[in-house]
Amino acid sequence: MSEGIKKDRLTPKQQRFVAGVATGMSGQEAVINAGYKVSNDDSARSLATTMLNNEKIQNARSEEHTSELQSH
Repeated sequence: MSEGIKKDRLTPKQQRFVAGVATGMSGQEAVINAGYKVSNDDSARSLATTMLNNEKIQNARSEEHTSELQSH
């Protein structure tokens, strides 16, 4: 397995976050549902914003959306 491929993979928590957002959860809800430890709602919102701006997460969300469109 090449190092480039390994770096593009999402962690299990990131995968749960993407799945949560894809099902209609808010970013904050998806962070909590994915199992991230946050001390309060502001921390959850801040982490959600950071994650939604993450290139790997954006790519995974795009792939998820494309797969959904192709299945309909």
